[in-house]
Amino acid sequence: MADALVRELNNIGYLPVFLPRTGIQPPELYNFDDRRLIRRGPLGDKVPEVAKLKPKKGKLPDILIKQKTKKNLTGALSFLKNALRCIGIADAPKLDLSFAGSGTLLFAFSNVHSLYVNPTKLENLLNALSTVGIPQEYVDSDALHIAYDYAYAASLLLSRGDQKEFVAGIKGKLGDFLDLGAEGKIQVVNKTTLAFSSSTRGQRAAFAYKAGRLFKRAGGWVLKPEVPMLSVGKSRTSTRPFLVARGVVLSVEMDEN
Repeated sequence: MADALVRELNNIGYLPVFLPRTGIQPPELYNFDDRRLIRRGPLGDKVPEVAKLKPKKGKLPDILIKQKTKKNLTGALSFLKNALRCIGIADAPKLDLSFAGSGTLLFAFSNVHSLYVNPTKLENLLNALSTVGIPQEYVDSDALHIAYDYAYAASLLLSRGDQKEFVAGIKGKLGDFLDLGAEGKIQVVNKTTLAFSSSTRGQRAAFAYKAGRLFKRAGGWVLKPEVPMLSVGKSRTSTRPFLVARGVVLSVEMDEN
């Protein structure tokens, strides 16, 4: 993903990720180890009472990202490829943006929503957490965290920054430039905008999540969705959302033992 998208997601508390599976919902257990993000599976598998909690659906604002193509068409193509993965299109046979001109492209994640569980509802249930199958080193080093909020997008919009028509024209010529294969479909919204979406209805790949860090203490498990920030004078007067890493997109490894 482009740096601009990573920054935007970080600013609203989300960690951008590449998940190899659709249909994933919160809350889930992860650990982070030397830039490896490992999904341990649904938290309800480790804490039976958590399985009774039903995630709520929330509305998120559309996320708009600008990409300049004049000097960096490769970067725009890379962004498009990764953005398509976010809406469940993992392997597009053909992506060619030469029809888009040499100005600025606008990418927008549209119809964005979240599924979330209020982390405060998890706190009283965590003392039943079983860490069987998880290496003890991750427990001892506070490397575990809970993803309690996943973000999903239904479609990706592409248009020119100057709102002019695509230089090569697009109606009737899409196949010359773009092919999403069986996974996706393209709609010409108007002469300046294309919409990409997944062919599989109801199955969205989460492209980011919010999380709380887990701490094992003498009194039991502690979940912290936020971390303190040091202000001038070194007094802790503010907090920011917990993120295992900033400025990067992490690929998720699956380990559900």
